[in-house]
Amino acid sequence: MTKISKETKIKAINEYLLHRRKCSLAYVAHRYGMSRTNFRTMVAAYEHHGPTIFTDSPKITADFRIQLVRWMIKNQASYIEIAAHLMPARSQMFGLARSCTA
Repeated sequence: MTKISKETKIKAINEYLLHRRKCSLAYVAHRYGMSRTNFRTMVAAYEHHGPTIFTDSPKITADFRIQLVRWMIKNQASYIEIAAHLMPARSQMFGLARSCTA
């Protein structure tokens, strides 16, 4: 899997948000070589936190995991909602959200 730069992620997200009515999420994700699921997570996180989501990553500690699970249970959140609310849109953190629900 090819690593995609922060700049490219922000460019793709801005393109999608600007042309949402003309371009589907799947189209933009494919155009930039991203999976739909990861791109959807990035868009949700970007809309919730703004562009700093790609530069101000939280450290994954035991306390962070506990906070994540508590918030998830309280809000009956989906993986996308978890990523958007608590985490930057990175595939490793999407995996963490999924593992906490297993």
